[in-house]
Amino acid sequence: MTGGEQAERLESVPITRETVRRGDVLMVGGRQMEIRNVVRTITGARLDFPDGERMWLTARTELTGLRGAVPRPGGGL
Repeated sequence: MTGGEQAERLESVPITRETVRRGDVLMVGGRQMEIRNVVRTITGARLDFPDGERMWLTARTELTGLRGAVPRPGGGL
């Protein structure tokens, strides 16, 4: 798969402590960072990145990220 094909499969989504998923991609400091792990707590969600960095999402945090398109029933995207 080429980079262009992969980019076409990603869609922009709002990222909050309730909606964040493993595999979402955030742009932080000009770098694309893929979320490796999500740990949910009472106060928010801790995001772990492959390079060891962490970020916390709290009740008021709303970011925009990229997510791979989830196939819909019937095979379409």
